[in-house]
Amino acid sequence: MPTVGERLREAREQAHLTLRDVSDHTKISRWILADIERDDLSRIPGGIFTRGYLTSFARAVGLDGDALWAHYRAEASTPIVEPEPVAAPATTDRRASPWMVVGIAAAVLVAAVVWRNSARVSADAARLPAPEVRDLVNDVVPAAETAPHAAPEAIPAVISAAAAPVAPASMPLVLNFHATGDVWLDVTADGERRAYRLFTAGENLSLDARKQIAVRVGDASAVTYTINGAAGRALGGPGVVRDLVITPDDYTAFVDGAR
Repeated sequence: MPTVGERLREAREQAHLTLRDVSDHTKISRWILADIERDDLSRIPGGIFTRGYLTSFARAVGLDGDALWAHYRAEASTPIVEPEPVAAPATTDRRASPWMVVGIAAAVLVAAVVWRNSARVSADAARLPAPEVRDLVNDVVPAAETAPHAAPEAIPAVISAAAAPVAPASMPLVLNFHATGDVWLDVTADGERRAYRLFTAGENLSLDARKQIAVRVGDASAVTYTINGAAGRALGGPGVVRDLVITPDDYTAFVDGAR
């Protein structure tokens, strides 16, 4: 009569399966499957582990796992002891003691008193008169008049981007940049960054401001611009980095032809 290992190997070969195929299906390592086919279970944990390996192997190759396990137990030289299922603990009949009944009754009484008092407080709050609304229009204190600031001095040349902002003018600044080549532009209008990237030849940038426009040009020769519709003066030669700070009071210094 064939052993358990021989029966499993014959069934696997008849099913045209390799040990790798069975391993992929059962998630059991190939060396364990090979030991089972050789009837060498010395390296395999016993008890429930052996039963799991054998029944899974058998079902993967088309055999009855429970019947194979019974065959293995019958031919085993030493008796196999399986752990008995643990019975659920029996519940004891606990009768409520008199003191438990008294405690439950006291808790119910306290809850009823709390509910009654909360309902009374809510009713009293509903009868309270609405607060008087005062007319606060006459209480508004007029703000003090701001002292006039002196007009900032016009800056006739290119200055640092760290220059202090000037008072707003009635006429806004409108700048239009045109990239004639690849150029990096860092542009801030009224404290808000509007551009910080590389512009390629042919790209345009239009922006307006009421107080100040700060510009850093990565290549002065790769950009042309207009200010309030007037052509801007040349900024420099190839590779020259130029910082501009333009305000409504001094923008004419950047217009082409200005002295």
